[in-house]
Amino acid sequence: MDCHEATDDQPAADRQTTEVGEKLSALARLKSDHILDSCGEEPDIGALVRFATSPEGLVNDEVRRKVWPLLLGYKPSKKAESTETAAWQHLPRHKDEDQVRLDVDRSFIYYPK
Repeated sequence: MDCHEATDDQPAADRQTTEVGEKLSALARLKSDHILDSCGEEPDIGALVRFATSPEGLVNDEVRRKVWPLLLGYKPSKKAESTETAAWQHLPRHKDEDQVRLDVDRSFIYYPK
């Protein structure tokens, strides 16, 4: 039996709602694919702005995480990502680092979940 076929225990309104939800989901996936295509090597910022300001915006958080840095002008490169990751690990210790660690640990004692 097809999921869209009428059943005695499923009201017509529920079947219609399910069909609409599936269509919206398919449209969201299609829109998401188009948005991600616009994020390629040379991002199409104009298209990304149009997608972001259209109904339903950037669809979901996964897409937003990829698009927003581009909209803000950040253009990551593979070399920059690996350099940035390693660079912070070689910074000298901050003079207040130990105090911050103590404060953070203390906050878990006085402010538990």
